[in-house]
Amino acid sequence: MQRFASYLTVLLALALSVPGLAQTRTFVSYVGCYSSATEYNLNDMVSTATGFYISLAAANLNNPPATSAPQWALISSASGVPGPTGATGAAGLQGAAGLTGSQGPGGAQGLTGPQGIAGPQGAMGPQGAMGPQGAPGPQGPAGNGGAGTVSAMTETGTHGVASLTAGILNIPQYGTSTSAFLRTANCSGGMALAKDWSIPSATAPYLGCANVDVTSFGYADFLSGAVSPQYLYFDEVLPPNWTATDFTITFYAGQTGGTTVWTMQAACYALGVSPMTSSPAYGAAVNATATLSGAPGSLVTTPALAGVAQNGTAGCAPGAAAHYRMTRTDSGTATDAYVVGTTETLRSN
Repeated sequence: MQRFASYLTVLLALALSVPGLAQTRTFVSYVGCYSSATEYNLNDMVSTATGFYISLAAANLNNPPATSAPQWALISSASGVPGPTGATGAAGLQGAAGLTGSQGPGGAQGLTGPQGIAGPQGAMGPQGAMGPQGAPGPQGPAGNGGAGTVSAMTETGTHGVASLTAGILNIPQYGTSTSAFLRTANCSGGMALAKDWSIPSATAPYLGCANVDVTSFGYADFLSGAVSPQYLYFDEVLPPNWTATDFTITFYAGQTGGTTVWTMQAACYALGVSPMTSSPAYGAAVNATATLSGAPGSLVTTPALAGVAQNGTAGCAPGAAAHYRMTRTDSGTATDAYVVGTTETLRSN
């Protein structure tokens, strides 16, 4: 330890002889082995596997000394660490003994020269206590990841596994969805009342009850080839992280065979727009065709009407008020289609 202290004294003297440092006469502080996670101050001295360096800048963060000349000055190379004799140490800095010979402090280093001869044992000390072997440790993750330390993180918004590319850690967001069944009508005392879907004042389907003495199963009766389109409406506020809304329509008919075609559209009141004083424009129509099968009165569910509302279209976005419109557009052989409800699926990231 006494030899190491003397050797550190020599290094401090050398640091004061480095151009730019000798003029300030600033105290040099040895702070141990270099770490890319540590922010160094001006005149902090560190050691690495290649030698000793002194910081030339404040807030010196993640600048490897061996490759960052503007931020670090070499005090002693690895070859100089084992034998910090006065003259030899200066030669380790400049590649020649000229640095020590040109300045007075070189004489003081000459006095510690004999201790520098014993330096080979001292060099083993820094490797044990000051961690020259530890320095390759941070380089280990660089070899495994191929990109060094993480400099930034992103969320890709897709499914998959995390990846580290060029120092950027990409973390995928795993999508989720929520589904709910929205009823068209509810029966009470033999009277059918609109439930989750609302009816307009005109061009609305007829509301009725399937079997009022057994169940409160209500329906909205859509006729085939109606003179005027029949509409049902549903409104909601879109949740955070929402990306799209899908629907399926569940109905039954009093016959077997035939097809029905269903259409849904969405319009959104964007954030800051009042639904009380404006009429939003509907987005593109989404269609689905269902084929009647099974016994008369059997429930039929349409294929998915996917993306009726989507983030970024028709004013729709998370937090906006969404307005949906459902109608029947075919003139097929099925005369009546009794819609009991719809399954809404809200997709999100």
